[in-house]
Amino acid sequence: MITTDIITRDYLKVYITFLADHDEKWYEEKYALLPDFRKRTVDDLKNPAVRQQSVATFFLLIRALSDIGLCIEDQAVWDELKYSFEERGKPYFKGCDGIHFSLSHTSGAALCAIAGTRTGCDIERIRHRNGIIRVAQRVFNERELEECHIFPDDPSMSFREDMVDHEKFFTIWTRKEAYVKYLGTGISDIMSGDTVDEDVCICSDKIRGCVYSICTGRESRKDLISDTKAIIV
Repeated sequence: MITTDIITRDYLKVYITFLADHDEKWYEEKYALLPDFRKRTVDDLKNPAVRQQSVATFFLLIRALSDIGLCIEDQAVWDELKYSFEERGKPYFKGCDGIHFSLSHTSGAALCAIAGTRTGCDIERIRHRNGIIRVAQRVFNERELEECHIFPDDPSMSFREDMVDHEKFFTIWTRKEAYVKYLGTGISDIMSGDTVDEDVCICSDKIRGCVYSICTGRESRKDLISDTKAIIV
């Protein structure tokens, strides 16, 4: 089983890349670094933009593993790591229980968090979203709705999506997504009224029109603020 002295229980690094920052040559070079199983996934994608997003997202994991000293160009390392999926689809390394990671992407950006304990991450581009009030009322609790300037008792709200604080909406959304990805479940498991477990710590940040959130165990992270500042790749 693979081990590394760099990954301790309080280790946490966040990586982000923006797709428009890179040219075709960059994607070709990063594709060449992918393990065989990921290349097959990319090869099955028909949309060129989706292919680039898939390459960029997984490359962030490669970069994160390289930074902790793993020789990611060696297929044998991937064979030992045993990239697998939990029952609800959360990816993990079956061959190394000391390295935890989470991947996410949004329009034009990709995110990876790597940690010494279980973690979850999510990124969203701050944008107009049709039906945002309906979505928020289904998933957010009363306090979260008010933070987004959504007031369920106001009959005019269904026609005033322009009044919604979209940045706050996506911040709350990424926090919930990061939490369920930490758990390895799904957003339907924390519908409106549910709260985040006190045993986890979640931090959010904004960069270049996107907001992202990282969730990890509170016992391993007393202060997430500095560690969640993303390394731009």
